[in-house]
Amino acid sequence: MGSIFRTPVVGFDEAEGRRVGLVPDGGRPLAEIDFDGPVVLLLGAEREGLPADVLAGCAESATIPIGGGAESLNVATAGAIALYEARRA
Repeated sequence: MGSIFRTPVVGFDEAEGRRVGLVPDGGRPLAEIDFDGPVVLLLGAEREGLPADVLAGCAESATIPIGGGAESLNVATAGAIALYEARRA
């Protein structure tokens, strides 16, 4: 809850950093993404994903590999995994 006081909040177009869009498939595995320097992670709606124009503005796209026949992850879960990976890296 207190992270709101430690995390900068800016408008979408004001965010500084290399943009990485999370996509359900076709992106580089998340573990291979270079998280050196500022990175902005973009997550889309659970069903539709990121709009094409937003994805086109990303430096690269990343995918979280999942097994067991699951089609996708809940967007909150995907965001948590992506933030964990960014912190781990």
